[in-house]
Amino acid sequence: MSFFKTYVGNGDDFSGLTIPRTFFGRSEVNDVSFRDTDLSESRMCWTDFVNVDFSAADLSGADLRGSIFRNVDFRSAKLREADLRRAAFENCSFDDADLSSAKLSRSQKKSLSLTPQQADSIDWYWRGGPLPDGG
Repeated sequence: MSFFKTYVGNGDDFSGLTIPRTFFGRSEVNDVSFRDTDLSESRMCWTDFVNVDFSAADLSGADLRGSIFRNVDFRSAKLREADLRRAAFENCSFDDADLSSAKLSRSQKKSLSLTPQQADSIDWYWRGGPLPDGG
């Protein structure tokens, strides 16, 4: 599945689907639910995610670099080994999310509300890391 230079929104519901390795690029995803959806190993770069529900979704191994996440619900999501460097997070919830070995830069830490256990499980980088292709 692929979303390139696409607007996805207006209450679209992709809940409960199995769509690993989905491509999102240069798109806007607004007011959409991916609740309990398997998006593992997806590439989600250079995309704006606004008012999106990723609660209980599997984003393990996903590449989220260079994207903007505003009012996004990651509660109970699996973000194991996901690359979140160079992404921006505003008013996002990570309650009970599994961030084991997720890649984040230390400069992002202040914009995230994480438990000490979540923070300890993250693979922190001093630098932002490489920009994703297509920027």
